Amino acid sequence: MKNINYSFLVLLVAALSFISLESNAQADYSADISCANWNQVATGCVGACGTSSTITYPVLCVSAEQRRVALCVRNEASSLCPNTGAIAKVYVNGTLRASGDITAQGSSITFFAACGDQVSVVTSTYPISNNIQCVWLGQLTVGLRRFN
Repeated sequence: MKNINYSFLVLLVAALSFISLESNAQADYSADISCANWNQVATGCVGACGTSSTITYPVLCVSAEQRRVALCVRNEASSLCPNTGAIAKVYVNGTLRASGDITAQGSSITFFAACGDQVSVVTSTYPISNNIQCVWLGQLTVGLRRFN
């Protein structure tokens, strides 16, 4: 009977330790939801450099305990003409995971991917009907950032 209780206690401590690690990782991640200070792992651009851009990134994990990674797509800098917007679509292993308008500088889309996943971010421009005429289209730099 003592062996069963000891085994149960070991399993309980292991489970609580795992839950604690997961909640600590979430707390650290949520402290900087804007992702401006996260590590930049890839960049692309749209506008004068092209109407669309594709970034691909294989998600690698640094430890056996890590199961998923917080990532974000962010408008790093923009000089786009006000008659042009930008939208980003995030694919994880070929499946659309998130999308959104990233026209405003600093705007971002945050998502999670598992270790071993293949992330693709497709950013495209779209016209905004506002009667503004521009001589130069400008460009938007999009970055893929990773927490930790």
